[in-house]
Amino acid sequence: MGRWKRWATVGAASIVATAGLPGAVLLASPVVAAATVAASTPSAVPAAPFVETVVPEGLGVLVNWAPNADTDQVTGYTVTPAVASGFANKVKSACVSPTATTAPATDSSALVSGLCAGVPYSFSMTAANAAGTSAVSNISNVATPLVAQPPNAPLIVSVLPRNNSLIVSWTAPTLLGGNPLKGYVLTVSGVAKPVKANAAALQTTVKKLTNGTPYSLSLVATPKAGSSPAATATGTPQATYAPSAPASLQVAPDGNGNLVTTWSAPTDDGGGTITGYQVSRQQETPDGNGGFTATGSPVVTSTAGTATTSTLTNLTTEA
Repeated sequence: MGRWKRWATVGAASIVATAGLPGAVLLASPVVAAATVAASTPSAVPAAPFVETVVPEGLGVLVNWAPNADTDQVTGYTVTPAVASGFANKVKSACVSPTATTAPATDSSALVSGLCAGVPYSFSMTAANAAGTSAVSNISNVATPLVAQPPNAPLIVSVLPRNNSLIVSWTAPTLLGGNPLKGYVLTVSGVAKPVKANAAALQTTVKKLTNGTPYSLSLVATPKAGSSPAATATGTPQATYAPSAPASLQVAPDGNGNLVTTWSAPTDDGGGTITGYQVSRQQETPDGNGGFTATGSPVVTSTAGTATTSTLTNLTTEA
């Protein structure tokens, strides 16, 4: 016979406000104890690492190496760039001695930045452990950082209507073109002054808009190399809108074959009164391998008003 998920310990339940936003999900997993073993201090410095490949990545170079043996007990690596032999007297002094890059012992590659476009560099590296620093590695092949290009477009992921405003969210460009972003510029139709955001921002609010009026949005990323292509979207401000998701979902058996669900009201009521909630549950059956598989369709229980608790009845219990 099937059973209903043991929501509070191993399952997942969801709940949404009646307006229909995604619900808060409660997940639980067993706690796994961890044991630690004290490592002995190495008696010698690590062997010199071996640089395998160097690949230009915008204004940087990706350096790949063969990891040292575990017995070396490496604590970290240092990658040092140098202008290729014969070119040191042909480049600007600011390009001659770029800063070394460090990497943790678990890494086998590092992006070396702070290089000059069009200047050829070679790379060497060392490994370190508690006993000291290794000899210098082999010298890599030459790699030349590329001239920076504009990034690809950011992606607008949501435009949320609010009273006389829009909340616009986006993700950063996946390719920066070899130059750090300076920020973002959001242009809104009918609004004279663009909205600017810093490079770390992934959301902004456009204010002083007219409810019920649709607006076209255009977002570009702006590094030194030039603006990205534009990401576009539309949005319409509204005095009332979908509420945010409920939170703090808790589910527990009541001892009579039922499940009692409780939750917290949304932090944003959407500009109006919450009229109800929908609680969704899903039945599971044994999968033959010691686990359980969801069967059938989710069952939705609707509640009216502002109450933040509901008892789920008529459940199938485990045989």
